[in-house]
Amino acid sequence: MLRKSGADRIAIGCRMTDSARELVWSGIPVDLPEEERRTRFLQRFYGATLEEIIYRLPANDPQEQMGRR
Repeated sequence: MLRKSGADRIAIGCRMTDSARELVWSGIPVDLPEEERRTRFLQRFYGATLEEIIYRLPANDPQEQMGRR
């Protein structure tokens, strides 16, 4: 793997991520409302809901906004 170029390693990583996304989507029932499907995808793929992900962003961190970090 280390003999591969940086571009090749990025391409491999992207393909692996695409495969993982397909696997996650395939495990979510298609008869659910789209919003529920997306929520379940985020929970399974990223381990959090969109609200939790957004809250973790630095712009939403009250301590960082106050310059305490």
